[in-house]
Amino acid sequence: MNAYELALEIENEGREYYLQQARNTDDAQLKQLFTMLADDEERHAEIVRGMQKKDFEYRGTETFKMTKRIFKERLDEDRPFDVEITRLEAYKHAIDLEQKSIELYEDLETKTNDEKEKEILNKLKKEEQKHRAILDNLIEFIRKPETWIESPEFYHLEEY
Repeated sequence: MNAYELALEIENEGREYYLQQARNTDDAQLKQLFTMLADDEERHAEIVRGMQKKDFEYRGTETFKMTKRIFKERLDEDRPFDVEITRLEAYKHAIDLEQKSIELYEDLETKTNDEKEKEILNKLKKEEQKHRAILDNLIEFIRKPETWIESPEFYHLEEY
């Protein structure tokens, strides 16, 4: 299996995992969050498939901006996410999936000589880092809604 096939496998696994998390919640905003993450993973897979064919371009996402809005609304309305402890374990697993993607894109970025490909791999890596920040914040918000303050990660990651 080459690196692009591995990337596709990880992106597809992530997409399915996020769709499963969306199905497993009754909270409309959590459902929206996981659906956006699943859509991002599908978009990533499309970009990787394009890279395999040497016919690709990067398309951005609004997921990070939308997530900041969801967290801010929940905080302003003093509405914590009500999640079972077993769901937290599922979210930690999603963080592990994101970390795998980050590491793979870092590796691919160092191995390619194509500047356009390098740039897109870097953008994909940054999106996966954002996904990880979203999940880290979600877990923190669930655990400590009364003391959660917007993470500096939300403000130090570049928007696309």
